[in-house]
Amino acid sequence: MSPPKMPKVGRASAALVTLALLWHGRPSSFTLQRVSYGQKLAQEGDLLVPEGRCRGLVMLIHGGFWKAGFDRSLEIQVANYLISQDLCVWNVDYRAVGSGGGYPQTLSDVSQALAWLGTGEAEGLGVSKDLPLVVVGHSAGGHLAAWLGLQSLLEDKEQLRPRLVIAQAGVLDFKSAYEAHLGQGAVRDFLDTPLPESCASPLLAAANGAVADLLSKPRPDAEKRLSASDPLTLLRRVPPQRWTSEAPAFGLIHGAEDRIVPPEQSRAFHEAFPGKSVLQEVPGEGHFEHLQCESRVWSLAAELIDSYL
Repeated sequence: MSPPKMPKVGRASAALVTLALLWHGRPSSFTLQRVSYGQKLAQEGDLLVPEGRCRGLVMLIHGGFWKAGFDRSLEIQVANYLISQDLCVWNVDYRAVGSGGGYPQTLSDVSQALAWLGTGEAEGLGVSKDLPLVVVGHSAGGHLAAWLGLQSLLEDKEQLRPRLVIAQAGVLDFKSAYEAHLGQGAVRDFLDTPLPESCASPLLAAANGAVADLLSKPRPDAEKRLSASDPLTLLRRVPPQRWTSEAPAFGLIHGAEDRIVPPEQSRAFHEAFPGKSVLQEVPGEGHFEHLQCESRVWSLAAELIDSYL
């Protein structure tokens, strides 16, 4: 077997290039460009385009509880797998809590990253806006992926609409995530406010570790921040007439042994909307297996992507 062709590299990171060459699947020749979709430092992503036919486009959104210190390098193995399947990949970063992000900046960033795919610049780099689009996010990225999919149903303006959204261990129910003190208060930090009693139980949150929240006064717009960010709340606001055949499908994949983002997060979303979502819980797997292409949770994601493309 001849060795794989070297990828054509723009300003891509050395780490991504190195791991791309270590991919053990079918040799694949592709171009890789680092692209800025905005003016801020974190508003960038890696665009991977296979040479020859591209049968679809996958936007990847990494996790890390929306906190600074995590980036798109988490998705390298997944990106390598997807490119080997003749799929274009848009692996994005965003401003995070501690580096200028949180509500609403992080939401604005992923929305801007999605919109970039419909620009002439993306077209010039080999990505047509007519390609079927799938958005995949892990953990906090699962929240952002679901949020993007729901925005396409809540807003009247013309925008790219994914055919499929996959939330891998997604944080999809902010109320219960806040009360469980997931990620040591990640929801509070993302919203930059404790939640008021009208939204969640501060006593339950305190019992799980958020004691300081009992002494902190919620922001006056705390309910607005929650309702604009929480997938479960947004889901209930989608007008019934928007759920047409053109609406995105939602794939919810969770490891049954996940102790970082428990499966109840995906169950809550699915139970609120069983008609347009598919829930798959995998026994024996946890949180980080979603980033490992030999895992069962990833194979289920790959099967979903294939079925919608």
